[in-house]
Order: sequence, then structure tokens, then C-alpha cells
Amino acid sequence: MDEDLRFTHNAAMKLGLRDLLFRSKVRPAWVFSDQAAAVLQDLWSNVAGALKESEVRKPEGLDVMGTQEVERYFVRVVQFPPPENRGDNYFGAVAYRPGRKRFLLPKAVSPSVRYLALEYGLSFPDEKPMTVLGEWSAIGHLNYGGGPEPTPEAFLGAIRLILREERTVEGGYISSRSDSKVSPN
Repeated sequence: MDEDLRFTHNAAMKLGLRDLLFRSKVRPAWVFSDQAAAVLQDLWSNVAGALKESEVRKPEGLDVMGTQEVERYFVRVVQFPPPENRGDNYFGAVAYRPGRKRFLLPKAVSPSVRYLALEYGLSFPDEKPMTVLGEWSAIGHLNYGGGPEPTPEAFLGAIRLILREERTVEGGYISSRSDSKVSPN
């Protein structure tokens, strides 16, 4: 098996966070609470149960950063432990846009939850380290191509472009586990 494609603790955490946001009955409000760091630590410990003992890592570097408003979304960045393999996250971000009622607006706007990621990647064909912007949902993954340097500030700048719809999706897939009845809210 390709060593870069193995299922890592970081990757398990990325998917665990996706499932918590989109496939559970838990609402995303916890992300913006003072309990977010504790929930992420618990999630890190829980996903370890699905891994081989040799793949379990300590959550060194796992942290949540302050909430910012970006393009009518409330955004909270999660710092992951340093990536070790292709596809591991440097950062994830939960972006929440509250719904708006129709009162004096042309139409109502439904609430929206988005889970964006800055992932470790390798360029092709020379396999040099790079970052990749992605977005996870209940039904799959979108790839926005090469990302910025792996800093919170640069990641927030890239998120701003995605939320403004100024970044184009370069690829993606629909998960076989998707459930059309799942609502992100």
C-alpha cells in the first residue's frame, strides 16, 4: 500500500469532524462555543479507536482559534496537528451563515454550514510539498486546487475567496456513504 495513502489519525479526525457536522444530530453551534476545544479533544480520542495502535498520535497542535466574520459567515478555524501524509489537514474551518427570514428581503436565505480544509499535498509529477484547498460536505469533497502557505491568516484569505465564489472548483467526488436526506443544519 502507498505509504502516503494510509489512513492517518489526522485523516480520521478530518472525517470525524465532517461526520459530526453533517451526519449527526448535533448542531454546529458547539464549534462557536467555549466548549469547542474540549469537543475536538474528545473527537480526537474517539477516532483513535478506529486506528491501529501504531497510528495513534497525541493531539499536539490541535486547537481552535477565534471566530471571525467573513462574507456573512461566522468562521472558526481549527488547527490540526502537523500533517504527516498527503491529504492530512493543516487547518479546517467551519463557516456558518445564519438563515434570514423573508421580511423585507427578496427571498428567504436558508442557514448554511461549510467545512473547508487546507490539506497537505504533493505536486505532480515532481512530488514537491504543496497545500491544497478542499471543502467537505455530507455528500462528498470539492477540490479548489493549490492553496496558500499553511498559516491561519493565509487560510482565512483563501476562505474569503471561496465564500465570495471567486475560487473555482477544480475537481471533487460524491461519497458512496452520502445520504440525500442529510441536512447540514
